Amino acid sequence: MLLGLAICLAIGVKAQFYDGPDDIYYYVEYKNGECVNDGYARVFNFDGNKGCLLNMYMKDGAGPYTAPVRIVKANIKENPTYYEDLVETSEYTVKYSHGSTYTHSYDFIDGYSHKTKSLKYNYKFSSDRNFLYVSSNDYTGEIIYKKVDKSFFKVGRSRTPSNKLHE
Repeated sequence: MLLGLAICLAIGVKAQFYDGPDDIYYYVEYKNGECVNDGYARVFNFDGNKGCLLNMYMKDGAGPYTAPVRIVKANIKENPTYYEDLVETSEYTVKYSHGSTYTHSYDFIDGYSHKTKSLKYNYKFSSDRNFLYVSSNDYTGEIIYKKVDKSFFKVGRSRTPSNKLHE
């Protein structure tokens, strides 16, 4: 039995993500080797068999929608700990599936047709968690996201001094 466990660990069996409450993972759409500044974002926290997509929101009674980069930036500008604060009050509805894949299913009120749709998303993470591959029953293909630091969403001047002397 111990030999079997050692073999599983040696070949890199992947399992659920057990993150701390302060471990927020920010992902941005990634196309042509670059992060898409006007694209969509996915903000996650995981707790083993379940996870939370923190940047879901409702609009005019419809949704939930996934917030684009501009809304994530606005939320962080208004409150720098916006997503960290949501960890304690959000529902963890993203479920572990297998390997490094989680799924998220929900009923969705379409803002255009005002009809209820059932959506299912698959979130497959690269082994280093630097990339996220999203597929859905709502579209064909796969959307690639790249992990970014929270600073990607901050606006305004950098706090890093330039070390230049001005006279």
